[in-house]
Amino acid sequence: MVAMMASCRLVAVVLTGLLAFTTAQDCPVWPPGSKGQGITAPERLRYPVNVFSELTLNEYNAVFKFLLAQKEFGLVDINKIQITTDSVHLNYVHGIWKEAAPKAEVLKHLDKQGPLPTRKARALLVLGKAKPPVVREVLVTLTMGSDKMPIVSNLEKVNVHSSKWATVPYNQRPHGVMDQVGQVISVMKVLQPLNQFLKAAFGGYSYGDGCEPKCIGDNYGSYQWLSDKVPRAIYVWFFMPEAAEVDGGYIHPLPLQILVSGTGTDLTNWEIIKWWFHGQFFNTIEELITAWNNDKNGLRTSFKFVKPEGSMKLYSNFMPRPGPKRGEKQPVGPIAYEPYGRRYSITQNNKISWLGWELYVGYLPHYGPRYYDVRFKGERIAYEISMQEAMACKGQQQDQDWQADTCCRCATCYHTNQCGGPAAWGLLVGFACIWLC
Repeated sequence: MVAMMASCRLVAVVLTGLLAFTTAQDCPVWPPGSKGQGITAPERLRYPVNVFSELTLNEYNAVFKFLLAQKEFGLVDINKIQITTDSVHLNYVHGIWKEAAPKAEVLKHLDKQGPLPTRKARALLVLGKAKPPVVREVLVTLTMGSDKMPIVSNLEKVNVHSSKWATVPYNQRPHGVMDQVGQVISVMKVLQPLNQFLKAAFGGYSYGDGCEPKCIGDNYGSYQWLSDKVPRAIYVWFFMPEAAEVDGGYIHPLPLQILVSGTGTDLTNWEIIKWWFHGQFFNTIEELITAWNNDKNGLRTSFKFVKPEGSMKLYSNFMPRPGPKRGEKQPVGPIAYEPYGRRYSITQNNKISWLGWELYVGYLPHYGPRYYDVRFKGERIAYEISMQEAMACKGQQQDQDWQADTCCRCATCYHTNQCGGPAAWGLLVGFACIWLC
């Protein structure tokens, strides 16, 4: 939560394009000793679900188990099988999330004490063994059993979300196991010349088996339809992990990317169709190596690879910085102090109250955060708000005499579908947020 230094006599809050101005009213006051937050995190997990609650872990597991038991789909748990080039054509569950109840039913429940709308979950299925292979979605109903455990029933085939299609072509599937294997196969086809270039450009680093201790990794950026000839193209970028066991690849990106043609289900046909290095495009790795050796357009002389050493490489990891250490009686540094207790509370599992504002927080894998029943001083401002667009940039300010990009200074921008995609993690207390959170 952000500590507001200005008076609460006038509040202006911007929420995804929604600008709400409120009338003058004094700030709420908590008595000394108030703890603010009504319940602890473990208690929130045990709180009964409300109309805006996302799926609980028990509900998610129950839906997953139910779907695996549906013989018509022939689904497998990809976390429990050995993946090979012959087994990538699988039927599996790519994602499960809560289906928002119809707005009319929710408002009747909230405003007129109507019944709690039927709780449902939506699942995205990748059917790689179907003929032809397709992607589809299903809905299931969730009820609570006498043992307080969820019961799943009423499987219903529905159109893919936000579309009019019952299924979509296999080429439009989300990035998954098959793509990961195909990417590696396409890179292995050019491994020798690739490592020849990597060692020359990046100080002896290489890719693949035997690269230790100077290894370069790869990660997919996105996929899209490119043309009728290449209906599925996968963007892959390379990175240099400073500490492979803890670093995220996004911390140290390299100015080297490839475009993989992921057409068809035969992975042996997948290949790299475009290379990008240091601002220039090339059709093949051989063309890139020739341009490097001949210093075409100043490609080699303008590129400067600088690997951080010593204290310079500490900025992006959890290693302690040099300097005086705290004693045993001072295990942490200064922390924030709230003399009147917290000005926010988290109740009903996902309801946030703060300085007159109330809202329910949810999360959708494909679109990121979503907020429901947003109110200010009891008045509903919005029924639902979703994150339309956001961008997070990581990088380091360049020095005045800086002329070339390096592994640690390349700026990387993540758009909505990357930083607010299928996974979300909490903040690390005491590091990413204050100890009082």
